Amino acid sequence: MDKCRGAWGLCLGAFIALAGIAIGLGIAASGLVRAVARNPSLTNELLQFTFFIAILPSIIIFLIAVFFLFICLIKKIIH
Repeated sequence: MDKCRGAWGLCLGAFIALAGIAIGLGIAASGLVRAVARNPSLTNELLQFTFFIAILPSIIIFLIAVFFLFICLIKKIIH
């Protein structure tokens, strides 16, 4: 039963990471839309800023979470 609970916890952690990415991307997208509406000439700079500040860190955090998820699942399967 402990192994089953541990696996459910790991899967829940991955879904929480995905939810965090969705929230972060939603906030970044809404800020980008407001900024472009105010000053359309800054579109390229704002897209780059949004990518490096909001999207890229979210993707990196998700990949780290999935990496540790796979490591923990492999350890649970082996032991």
